[in-house]
Amino acid sequence: MPIIEVKNIRKEFKIPKKKENLSKFKQKLGIFYREWEKKIAVDDISFEIEQGEFVGYIGANGAGKSTTIKMLTGILTPNSGTIKIMNYEPSKDRIKYTQNIGVVFGQRKNLIYDIPIKDSYGIFRTIYDIPKDVFKERLNNLVKTMEIENIMEVPYRKLSLGEQMRAEIVSCFLHNPKIVFLDEPTIGLDVYAKHKIREFLKKINKEDNVTIILTTHDTLDIEELAKRIILIDEGKKMFDGTLNEFKKINSSKKKIEVFCKEKPIDFLNKNSFISAWDDNELKLTINIEKTNNFKDIIIKIIEEIDFIDIKIEDESLEEMIKRIYKKE
Repeated sequence: MPIIEVKNIRKEFKIPKKKENLSKFKQKLGIFYREWEKKIAVDDISFEIEQGEFVGYIGANGAGKSTTIKMLTGILTPNSGTIKIMNYEPSKDRIKYTQNIGVVFGQRKNLIYDIPIKDSYGIFRTIYDIPKDVFKERLNNLVKTMEIENIMEVPYRKLSLGEQMRAEIVSCFLHNPKIVFLDEPTIGLDVYAKHKIREFLKKINKEDNVTIILTTHDTLDIEELAKRIILIDEGKKMFDGTLNEFKKINSSKKKIEVFCKEKPIDFLNKNSFISAWDDNELKLTINIEKTNNFKDIIIKIIEEIDFIDIKIEDESLEEMIKRIYKKE
């Protein structure tokens, strides 16, 4: 039985009408008078998630990702449709439900700003009523894995952004939640901080069988962590399946990079499909849906160019998603 069941959820908000959509008379009365219109943030979305799955929930800004996560965590209530998670209705059973989940919003903080993070963790122990011995063992393991032993006595406000996020993620897993919602956990972080967070999430997902739902704009997060993705656009679900299925369906281009000893002038003059030439590097983008002679192009490059190296790769996940956003 799925641990998360979402059926036909819809969420709409009332927002003020823009001034240009109002008559001049109503614009003059703007201080006293306001007209409203409906904004649909999530529109008839359904999905099921099994225990232990790691799901990437992705979409452009304003697509409805964060709104969905807020409904799944019980912060918002859908206008219609149903959400059943571990036999709880998140917005109705919030006290019992939140004892079993962890949440990290990349731009909102769980830990207290002015006190050392170890003291914040102590407050979490009390909130979740974690036995002292269990808490001590779990905290030590999490702190060691995330390499934050040296900042336990430091007030949260004095930590770097990467240290803050690693500390936030530790707080999220202290009570051994069955499900964790991560909304943009790597936003603004450096390469090392992202690496540590990804390695930690892979480890805890595998070892503790924690169900993780991740929203992010960083496609490397998705490629390294999520086996399944749900893509939404303008509030509607556009795709739900494995990452490999998504790539198979949406990959229409190959990229070829040829590193040359010298500029292949004759080859460039004869072939119009060249994308770019820059500093002894020839770059080609081939649309394999429209080109039947991909093999011939490779043979032509090998035969006619005195090259040092050649690299062939698929279109990146980021580029595929970008094309979907652009409705290409």
